[in-house]
Amino acid sequence: MFYIFMPFLIVCMLLLPGCTVVNWGKKNMYQGIDLPYDSHGVLSYIRSIKLYDQFSSLASFDVMWLADAVRLSYVDLYIKTAGKRDEQKAHLLRLQQDELKHFISFYVLVPQELLLTQPQSLWHIFLKIDELTFDPIDIKPVELNVIYKSFFGKLYNRFKNVYQIKFEARDIYDNPIISENSKKLELHFRNIHKEVLVAWDVVALADHALIGQASTTAAIETVLKEQSKSEGKRFRKRKKPKL
Repeated sequence: MFYIFMPFLIVCMLLLPGCTVVNWGKKNMYQGIDLPYDSHGVLSYIRSIKLYDQFSSLASFDVMWLADAVRLSYVDLYIKTAGKRDEQKAHLLRLQQDELKHFISFYVLVPQELLLTQPQSLWHIFLKIDELTFDPIDIKPVELNVIYKSFFGKLYNRFKNVYQIKFEARDIYDNPIISENSKKLELHFRNIHKEVLVAWDVVALADHALIGQASTTAAIETVLKEQSKSEGKRFRKRKKPKL
């Protein structure tokens, strides 16, 4: 009998003033606990570009620069999702900080038919920082973490392959190739006929990080220092054992 009246009930819910299916569902079906998180800062580090030959699509590249702000956002969301403790967050931050010291990394989404691994790839990839260019030290296909999938949003789908591209973060004299004087960072994709690039304004991102208190290497160090202070306070509060 219930199934006979189900269409009638649905029509009534749609027609009654102030009553919608969405509101009814929220009221009568458990929706779980919302975990608010703002990942809009990550969008500043994502670039997309499509290449056409007249009306035919030749290639598309969705690129995420794994800068310090992105890495800290990843750690924050992972800790919140997995229910980890502050000590584990500090450990993850140290791992991310160590990665930043040695590598400049990107995640790149491309259509399945487009290969980026050399020597099969038709595309040569290089990094340009102001007027200096650098070749990658590693290009490999990877399985994208669910958190990074959420950062890419609708750009990610099962019809795209994911590559991780790494460059040395320091020159032969052990100086960071992205310095306080750096102005522009570009990732180039070039074949024998075409070239496309995605770019980031390093100065603007640095200013945004200072204004919005987003992640920088210094900010990561601050978090670690605060964690050390917290651990020191807990240690001092412990009572000395009676002799």
